[in-house]
Amino acid sequence: MRKPTKNVQTSRGMAATVQEAEKTQAEFGAMCAMSRQRVSRFVREGAIPTNAEGKIPHPAGLQALIEHLSQTAAGRGGGSAQADLAKERAALARAQREAVELKTRSLLGEYVLAKDVERKWGDMCFLIRNRLLAIPSQIPFDIPHLTRAELEIFDRYIRDALTEIADDLDAQAKEKSND
Repeated sequence: MRKPTKNVQTSRGMAATVQEAEKTQAEFGAMCAMSRQRVSRFVREGAIPTNAEGKIPHPAGLQALIEHLSQTAAGRGGGSAQADLAKERAALARAQREAVELKTRSLLGEYVLAKDVERKWGDMCFLIRNRLLAIPSQIPFDIPHLTRAELEIFDRYIRDALTEIADDLDAQAKEKSND
């Protein structure tokens, strides 16, 4: 007697005729390279359909298993503990990868500690400030005819500019702390 056939559509959209068969859990497991116990677990979870005799229709059972595994891998596996575990493992793997990447980049000098940057910028700002404040005392060597009052004007402009810069930086810092 000839087994029934079923018209199906392949993944590439082509029509095909497939001979339907019924497989035991052991036969289905052998076909899918998994143990009978694992097949049984998928059957209990409802991922693989069975008929009244407990046999798995083929290819419908295989299509159902593939769909279930695809949904589970995509994180849409129906909230099962296995799907949650897969999400947690993926999150852990991602965090570990990011930590290794950060450490590697730090060792290569691509990343530096914020406190080191802050200290370096502080040192640079201190040097710039001192250099600017020294300008009025150096001008008389190049322009000897300037009076003391004229040199004090230079000094006032430089000090005012430094004060404005400091005030602007303080205002920006307060805005960021309020955000």
